[in-house]
Amino acid sequence: MNLLKALGKLFGAGSGASANDEKGVVSMFVRCARCGSIVHVRIRTSSDISRNDDDMPFVRKVVMDGRCYSRMELDLSFDGAYRIIEKSIRGGEFATKEQWNEQQRNLKEP
Repeated sequence: MNLLKALGKLFGAGSGASANDEKGVVSMFVRCARCGSIVHVRIRTSSDISRNDDDMPFVRKVVMDGRCYSRMELDLSFDGAYRIIEKSIRGGEFATKEQWNEQQRNLKEP
């Protein structure tokens, strides 16, 4: 095990990320209800997540797209391992990584 990995384990770096995400980050993709733009939202488990009265992790995040600047309000509840157990959104809808990738490809085309 190299030194960086050992230090990361010692200080808990990356704990709680789901298998498909970057360590320590929960990724979400949301589509604006007004203009259809998809935004990639990154939630850091080390700093973006709060605890409710039952000591369960949650996040409330306001997301704004770069096209029409509409607000989307994202609410997520997690289990103890930071897996999403409940999610809701106002002002938009959830999208997939594939849909976001497609949008990114279309933005690059002339």
